[in-house]
Amino acid sequence: NTLSYALISGNDRQIFELNQTTGELRVTDATHLNFEATPKFELGIKITDNGYNKLSTQIKVQIELTNEADTYPEPDADNVFSPNGDQINDTWVVRNVHEFAGCELIIFNSQGKTVFKTVSYDNSWSGDGLPADTYYFIFTCGGRVTNKSYITLVK
Repeated sequence: NTLSYALISGNDRQIFELNQTTGELRVTDATHLNFEATPKFELGIKITDNGYNKLSTQIKVQIELTNEADTYPEPDADNVFSPNGDQINDTWVVRNVHEFAGCELIIFNSQGKTVFKTVSYDNSWSGDGLPADTYYFIFTCGGRVTNKSYITLVK
């Protein structure tokens, strides 16, 4: 007995294609896939057993689009700063800090202890009260860790 498959509903814009012999569903026109405008599609599929009694059934398949393509910038920053009051490199400056608005920044020492934490960093961290050392940072944007690296504090 062989099965056949037919896409019977939910494909008004011809975005999807169903292989009639294997049942494999493919995207044929990705230009109509817009996570923000239509995050879900519900397709009706008819499956037929082409044997003696030609039995068939219909199923609904729900496809949910996820927005995995978001990318986040790399921090444009030096990894060394020297807060000594000379007005040069006295704070850790991220030159494209505006691109991290709403993102959380955590800076921690080599033992993993948080020494600074903020949302929407404003280039004001000077390492006050901390010894010269290497520190590590993590930017979290949209609930995902997007950047992590290190900073060297020189005194």
